[in-house]
Amino acid sequence: MIEPSASITDPERRLKSRFLIRTLAILFPIGFFFTFLPLLILPQANWLRDTDILFVLPALALLAFAYGWAHRGEHEKSVWWLSLVGSIIIFIIAVQDGDVEDLVYFLLVLFLASMFLPPRWLWSVFIGQVILVFWAPFVSPVPVDLVEFVTSEVAFLVVGFALILLLNTYREQLETLHQRLLRQRERQYRELFEILFEGMVIVRDGVIEHVTESFATFVGRRRETLIGRPLLTLFPPESHAIIKHILAEKKSPHAHEVVAWNAENQHVYLEVVGKVFYFDETPVHILAFRDITHRKHMEQELQYRAHHDVLTGLPNRAALLARLQQMIDEHQNAKNNSGAFALLFLDLDRFKLINDSLGHAVGDQVLREVAIRLQSARREDDIVARLGGDEFVLVLTDVHSPHEAEQVAKRLLDVLRQPIRVNDHELYVDASIGIAMDIGDYTSAMTLLQDADIAMYHAKAEGRGTYRFFKTAMREELQRTHAMKMELRRAIQHQQFVPFYQPIFNLQQNRVVGMEVFMRWQHPERGVISPETFLPLLEEMGALYTVSLSVYEQAFRDFSQWKRTILHETAAWLHVNVDTLQLMQSEFVQDLLTRIEAHGLSPSDIAVQVHEPVLLSRSVMVEKTLQMLQRAGVHLVIDDFGTGYSSLTLLHHVKPAAVMLDRTLIEWLDSVEYVRVLKGLVNLMHAMQVTIGIEGIETEAQLHRLHQLAFEWGQGYALGRPMSSAAAMRWWHSPPVGAE
Repeated sequence: MIEPSASITDPERRLKSRFLIRTLAILFPIGFFFTFLPLLILPQANWLRDTDILFVLPALALLAFAYGWAHRGEHEKSVWWLSLVGSIIIFIIAVQDGDVEDLVYFLLVLFLASMFLPPRWLWSVFIGQVILVFWAPFVSPVPVDLVEFVTSEVAFLVVGFALILLLNTYREQLETLHQRLLRQRERQYRELFEILFEGMVIVRDGVIEHVTESFATFVGRRRETLIGRPLLTLFPPESHAIIKHILAEKKSPHAHEVVAWNAENQHVYLEVVGKVFYFDETPVHILAFRDITHRKHMEQELQYRAHHDVLTGLPNRAALLARLQQMIDEHQNAKNNSGAFALLFLDLDRFKLINDSLGHAVGDQVLREVAIRLQSARREDDIVARLGGDEFVLVLTDVHSPHEAEQVAKRLLDVLRQPIRVNDHELYVDASIGIAMDIGDYTSAMTLLQDADIAMYHAKAEGRGTYRFFKTAMREELQRTHAMKMELRRAIQHQQFVPFYQPIFNLQQNRVVGMEVFMRWQHPERGVISPETFLPLLEEMGALYTVSLSVYEQAFRDFSQWKRTILHETAAWLHVNVDTLQLMQSEFVQDLLTRIEAHGLSPSDIAVQVHEPVLLSRSVMVEKTLQMLQRAGVHLVIDDFGTGYSSLTLLHHVKPAAVMLDRTLIEWLDSVEYVRVLKGLVNLMHAMQVTIGIEGIETEAQLHRLHQLAFEWGQGYALGRPMSSAAAMRWWHSPPVGAE
């Protein structure tokens, strides 16, 4: 009853209407009570004469009408009519009673009017009252002293009105000042609102009413296009529940993460808190957004890196082991586990050479290409992962026999053997693969991975570029391998790797033309160990290059001594075997020449023997290293010639000083047809001015036949076995043929 109508939305109008309604609610019963009180306590009172009921009842009716207008928000209309009718009633009662002093009650009307009416309406009430005041003495039935009337009642009315005007003016000025300060504060808040890093949004009834430039920047839109737009249209459906929840709460103390759309329909990650405020009793939500897109991308990147290899994009070791364990658990729990899956552990052969010689940038390119090829070679449900370095894993799902895994391994090796072009380098990559199959007997992913790793090491030990299935006995062999590595480390510390020498003869002149250097392990307990046992392990340990240089240096020291004491001016070369490992090292030429010169030798005293397959790889780095050695005066000898795809182009390109045919070609001496081939080959080498020799000579008959075919060089047990430095010193002083 004392509240204005809900249709009134203007806050000031609603406040004044409420105040007027409450004032009327108080005045109506008070006026009614005091009007009729005399009638109740004075029986002799004349109703019509003493209470002026004819005027009171219309006044009460007017109060009822005024209440209705005030309830509808028409407070100005209500007060104006109250002031008008109230002034008239006061005038009539004062004149009728002949008591003009009652006209001072006009001030009460003026006071009420000053609270609700604008100045021009207030003046109209005052002027009307002044007219009535000056008219009163003339219509009053009782004579009125005009001088006293003017100096008292009129003066009191004017002063009272002046005070009311002053009070009203002061109130208006105070309100104006308050409004100015409020606008200034509002402007400051708006400026602060705008410069906040957080994007601020004011939402009324789900529609954006105001938005800062920061938020517009977050979502990549112009601010004016956002105002008036439903807030939810900026967010994808998965964020609607969170936004609705925030708008439904009075306060959202905790930050929520949501996803918004920018102008390009790209996702923008935002953090939002909200609070509701009431303006004109209408809820208005203020939401503060912070752009966390960069942070989310960093979190996603960290999450991605935690489970993926950064270089290749493949799953990493952690992701692989997690997936493997899941597959093993599912396989264990399956009711029908007739199927199986296989793990192929792949390690690139001699990949370290690429990194060391061509740099890690080239190596990274090779690894990316390997990853691409493995991905292309896998089946749809298979998993490819990179464990690190040059190690990869391929998990074959739903494998029903070892034959399937074997076929995949062969396909992988074929795919990897295709040349890889990186910048100006054409590189050839091979791999060793270990295969472990799970038919339900594994419970640990790590064990499965370790077994495949063991099988891979067996593939490396058995020649590289191949595959091997895991067998339980391999674990014991792995332990022996680890023990061997420990011994090798001690052997390096104690310099137990020494050179052995085997002579090379000129078959036509029956004289020594060189000594080939072989590496041996002089074990303190097991004696001399041949390189087939330990060379792969030294290479795996990354120690082969250093050990080779150490053996070369010992050989240079021995050969230098022989030249001073035995050979003198005799033309003979020291043949050192070099492999891709050495030739791919950028510092190899300098390391070799430095050691040659340190022992008083000339580069022309040395010949490097390179196996034919190394040259067939056509590695740019290998060719560059050989050219540098040849320019320095070192001789190039192609070893095991005839075992690869030999070509005249290769001979013309590398320009070797000599070629040594592989020992397997000695058997050709027993065939008339092949003898003709050997004779043609000798003639061809002579025409190209390349010395030709052969290895593996074991009988006098072979020596005689090779002499007839005009072979220049020969090497084999019939001429001399590999021997130690001390034995070689003794050999130089004994008959050359058959001696050790």
